[in-house]
Amino acid sequence: MRKKNNKSTLWIGLCLSTLGLSLPHYSIAVAYISRQITQNTSTEQLVEQLNWVASNDPHNICHGYFIEPQLDTSGAPILPPKQSATSITADSGTFSQKSQTVLNGNVVVLQPGRRLVANHAVIYHDASGKYKAMSLKGNIHAYEPGQLLIADSAYYNLLKKTGILHNVKYRVLLVPNSQMQNYLTPINNNQEKLNGPVAWGHAKQAVQTKVGHTSYSEVTYSTCAPDAAQWVMIASKMNLNRETEYGSAHNARLLYEGIPIFYTPYWSFPLTKKRKTGLLFPLYGTSSISGAEFGLPFYWNIAPNYDDTITPTAYSKRGVMFDNEFRYLTGLSFGQFDFNFIPDDKKFKSFQKTAAQDFPGQFGLSNLLKASPNRYSFIWNNNTQFNPNWSGLVDYAHVSDDYFLQ
Repeated sequence: MRKKNNKSTLWIGLCLSTLGLSLPHYSIAVAYISRQITQNTSTEQLVEQLNWVASNDPHNICHGYFIEPQLDTSGAPILPPKQSATSITADSGTFSQKSQTVLNGNVVVLQPGRRLVANHAVIYHDASGKYKAMSLKGNIHAYEPGQLLIADSAYYNLLKKTGILHNVKYRVLLVPNSQMQNYLTPINNNQEKLNGPVAWGHAKQAVQTKVGHTSYSEVTYSTCAPDAAQWVMIASKMNLNRETEYGSAHNARLLYEGIPIFYTPYWSFPLTKKRKTGLLFPLYGTSSISGAEFGLPFYWNIAPNYDDTITPTAYSKRGVMFDNEFRYLTGLSFGQFDFNFIPDDKKFKSFQKTAAQDFPGQFGLSNLLKASPNRYSFIWNNNTQFNPNWSGLVDYAHVSDDYFLQ
C-alpha cells in the first residue's frame, strides 16, 4: 500500500508541478479553483438557472438535457437585428424620446428570436428617437436560439446585436446558427429542448462581437451535466465561434473531479464533430495493474479521407506506451491500422522475475519468460466492396506476446 500511495502522490505532484503548484499548496489551489468554478453558486441553483432537466434516458450519455423558452413560434425567419422590430415592456418607467428612457421592474426586450430580461434598464435613443442601445442591471437573462447568458450588469447595442456582460453564467448550443433549428425540439408552446452538444460555465466578462461569436475572460467551460461535472476547463480567455465551429482558450487548465491534471498556454479545439489538427482532451485514469495513467492524444487531419491519432500514454507502473491509429477511406474500401508499442515494460519485467515461482508449470509460461519487455501490438481491419455482390474483409492482429491485450 505504501508504494501505491507514493506513486499516486508522485503522479499528482507531477501534474501540480506542471501547473506551477506544489503539494503543500494543493488544498489552497483546489479551494481557489472551486470558487472559480462555482462563483458562490450551489449546484442546485446552477441547475435551475441553466434550465437543466435530469433524465434517465439510456440514449443520453449526460443523463439529462437543457430547455429554453421558445423565442419565436410564428415560423417566420429571424431577421437581421437592424430589420427586426423591437418591443420593450416594464412595470414602470420614465420615457424621453430625445435622451434616455429609464425602466424599472420586469424589463423585457423582445425581437424575433431574441429576448432580454432584467430588473432595471436605461435605453438610449438616436436622433430620430429610435432605440439604439441600453444598459441593464439585476438578474439579466439574454436568450437567443440555443444560447443563454445570465449576468449582473450589461451594455447592449440593439442595432448591431453586440454587447458586454459582467459576472456571467452561460450556456450555448455548439452548432452554427444556420443549423440551430435541427437541434431544437418543441416541448410545448413555450419551451424547447436542446438536443445537440451544449457547453456551459461562468465568466467574469462576456463580450459578444457578433451573432454566434462570444469572447469570455476568466472563464470555466464544460460539456458535462451541470449537476455532475467530472471535467472542467478554466482559462484566462476563451473564444467560441459557432459559425466556424471552433473555439480557443488561453492559459487553460483542465480539472478532473476538481483536481488539476493538465495545463497549456494555448488550446484550439472544435466545438462540434468537425475535424481539426491539434491536441485532443487528455486521457486519465488508474488501475491496480498499470497504475495511474495519463495520455495526451494528438489528432492529425491529413486529408478528407485520411487521419491519424497519436497518443503517448504514461503508466506509473509500466512506462510510456505509444499508440497510433490511422484511418482511411477510399472509393472501394475503409479501415484502420492500430499500432501500440511500450518499450521496456517495467511491470512485465517484474512479472518475469517471479512468474516461474508464482505460476509453476502453467501452459505458455516458458514463452512469456522469454518474451522481450519491448511489447507491441499491430491490428489491421479493412472492408472492401468490389461490387454489389462481391466484398472482402481483412481482420489481422499480431502481438508481441500472448498477454499483451490483457
